[in-house]
Amino acid sequence: MAKTLHATAMTRSADYARTYHHVVVPHDVTLEDLTRPNYWAHHTERLRKGDLVDVLSEDDGLDVQLRVIDKGIGFVNMRVIRSWQRQEAKIEQDAAAADALDVPDGYIVNHAPMTKWRVMTKEPHMEVSRNHPSKEAAIQAAVVHAAKAAGLAA
Repeated sequence: MAKTLHATAMTRSADYARTYHHVVVPHDVTLEDLTRPNYWAHHTERLRKGDLVDVLSEDDGLDVQLRVIDKGIGFVNMRVIRSWQRQEAKIEQDAAAADALDVPDGYIVNHAPMTKWRVMTKEPHMEVSRNHPSKEAAIQAAVVHAAKAAGLAA
């Protein structure tokens, strides 16, 4: 037998009100910025614990819903309820994070819409692998392939 909520459980009106805020942010704001507590420092008086904040970037590349979980003087802690980023923004973030990794000599790592992140050799020009989810994964595949091609890996 399926459980149901008792009939008298919701006989009163709401015990509290939750405010819903809508914020438009510049196109260069990231999800990491939105979850940094001091990002909301100028809005601590307006926000209350439990409030929902709907964030949309000017270029519609970021759409996030946050819940206020804690606040203090000069900070507001937020929890991400849902987030959506335009695919190009994710690709740029992946590329920035992977800049620290080195692509082996003789290899090219790039992104194409149909093949996602892929690894290719320069000479001869051949595709080694494709459909990697991130630039880091593609660079790692290039490193592994370079080691195998040099006879260094078993």
